[in-house]
Amino acid sequence: MGSAHGVRRRRARPAGDTVWLRGGLYNGFTSQLFVTTIGAPDGFVVFRQYPNERATIDVNGATSSTSRGDAIVVTGDYTALWGFEVVDSSSVRNDTRANMIVNDASHTRYINLVIHDGGIAFYNYSNRLDVEVAGCIIYNNGWPDPPYGNGHALYVKSDVGPLVLRDNVLFNQFGYGVHAYTNLGTGELVNITVRGNASFDNGALSTLTSPNILVGGNAAARQDHGGQQHDVLRPHAQRGVEHSTRLAGDT
Repeated sequence: MGSAHGVRRRRARPAGDTVWLRGGLYNGFTSQLFVTTIGAPDGFVVFRQYPNERATIDVNGATSSTSRGDAIVVTGDYTALWGFEVVDSSSVRNDTRANMIVNDASHTRYINLVIHDGGIAFYNYSNRLDVEVAGCIIYNNGWPDPPYGNGHALYVKSDVGPLVLRDNVLFNQFGYGVHAYTNLGTGELVNITVRGNASFDNGALSTLTSPNILVGGNAAARQDHGGQQHDVLRPHAQRGVEHSTRLAGDT
């Protein structure tokens, strides 16, 4: 990462390096951002906000204005994103809103991020393993899709795992808080841990509410683990936590 208001290319990062994001607004993107650095089991490459500063990445403009795309795509194994903010400042709230962070790598960590006002905040491809999302604050993502809303805080699949979603604060999405869901033939729901998350008021921006936490879909959920959740329901909420091996019709 370069100075505020832009990103510039630098040399490949050795395993174990930390790339510090200095405080400021990084914006003006006209294409996707790819994180391609590859660490090692004994040394992740870490992209982290500089201590006592606030680094914000505004992905407005990084994806198409006519269809939803992926804004920040992580393709390098043994990579960690830590402690910075990701936002989409676009005023257009429809199904073209960006998928904010997409994990397309194994052995990755997403720690203490703040992700808001995107389409889908975080998506995990099913064939990626050893992925953890921890301590993140995720809110105001999604778009109206009457009578429901769409766009979730954490939309995940897992063929092998482990996939760990823990200690996150998820609220006020148009869609779900945790959406661990798959259609037949598009991935599995295997070895997913959902633990210690505060998930509340998801679906509050829609006519009909969505569950705060869903683990299920049109393929069997297996070897999944749910610890203590802090799931706070609105007084008129219809659904809070759902777990099922098959929930035909949910999307």
